[in-house]
Amino acid sequence: MLLSMGQLVQAQVSGTVFRDFNANGTKDGPNEPGVSSLTVTAYYNATSSSVVSTTTGAYSFAAATIPSGTRVRLEFTGIPTGDFSGPFAAAAAGNGTSVQFVTAGAAGSNTINFGVNYPTDYCQANPLVVLPCFVNGAATTTGVTNQNTIVRFPYSANSSSSGSLSTYLSQSGKTGSVYGTAYKQDTRKLYLSAFMKRHTGLLDNDNNGLGDLGAIYELDAATTVVTLFTTVTNAGTVANDAARGLTGLTSPSRDATAFGLVGKAGLGDLDISDDGKYLYTINLNTRELIRI
Repeated sequence: MLLSMGQLVQAQVSGTVFRDFNANGTKDGPNEPGVSSLTVTAYYNATSSSVVSTTTGAYSFAAATIPSGTRVRLEFTGIPTGDFSGPFAAAAAGNGTSVQFVTAGAAGSNTINFGVNYPTDYCQANPLVVLPCFVNGAATTTGVTNQNTIVRFPYSANSSSSGSLSTYLSQSGKTGSVYGTAYKQDTRKLYLSAFMKRHTGLLDNDNNGLGDLGAIYELDAATTVVTLFTTVTNAGTVANDAARGLTGLTSPSRDATAFGLVGKAGLGDLDISDDGKYLYTINLNTRELIRI
């Protein structure tokens, strides 16, 4: 019979189904784990009785009762939705296609590997990280307006190199207080959601005397131009920076108005769907998931 195993076994036909994160066709050690619940079917001797199948376990699969010297066709099916077959690699320890041929018991019959790839898992070896910063005071007050709020740096940056490697993409006067970030790769656009934080100013884009708690901004990573992308309705209300008592960069403030609104008004995090069609956020005021 064909067995699903969680460890290496003695078998005539065996191998591993693994997650090929970097799509190089090779299992790169423990960082690329096994994929369970795929169906592996072995056909041999061209008869209906000479068919055995199983689902993969956490690490491997193995067929122990196929007669030695028998030519076998293996088929891998049931790939999870959104996953794809990884690229083919000719090396014995690499990745074959979803249909492979092998002679049971022959050399290489215990390395019938199959890589599964989920494209959005991939990033370059040293990706760029973008984080928002918070600035004390009114967002458009002299001394605060030009303070950096969006910083970008390499993942490999450390305490001694982060300063020289950092790039500042925007300032308080263009974004105000923001928290959620989402990046759309094909357009190189970064999206930022307004966030209710004490002592930190929000923009009042429509000059109605209220901070824009529902604002989502679009930042072009190439040009650093910031525009108001959309505004989520019913995200709560808060007085503008002046009414909250926010002033300069080093000026103290009590900001009692914001005390009971933190975490209960404005927007939470942002995420973009894998196909790039939808932008998701949380309306903290209504406690709803919003799809844009």
